[in-house]
Amino acid sequence: MNLRITLLLSTLITIAVVHAVSIEFYLYWKYLWLDIPMHILGGIACALGFSALPFFGLKHASRYTSMMWTILFTLCVGVVWEMFEFSAGISQSEPGFFFDTVLDLVMDVTGGLIGYGVVRSLNASLS
Repeated sequence: MNLRITLLLSTLITIAVVHAVSIEFYLYWKYLWLDIPMHILGGIACALGFSALPFFGLKHASRYTSMMWTILFTLCVGVVWEMFEFSAGISQSEPGFFFDTVLDLVMDVTGGLIGYGVVRSLNASLS
């Protein structure tokens, strides 16, 4: 199996398990900082997923714009997630939810940059 797909699946499983445990034991409310690494992991998963698109027969942008497209993709997924949280009433009741939303998007992009770096390292080591 493609190493990118393996990393993507590992990241998604990690996110799912940590999220399920965090919901079950109210960890998001006990440890407010837990949201930050989850958004970073989400950004990494977005970047890995975007890099895996050619594996599924979907073409990529050129080498010079792939970072831009990866970050844009990650940011779009983050915005959709924040819209879901807002419409579900998850974030709007929190004091300072605007700051929290901005921080979440910054962490998504940070994770996207980390994921992009991982993909670049994989590409360099495999070529």
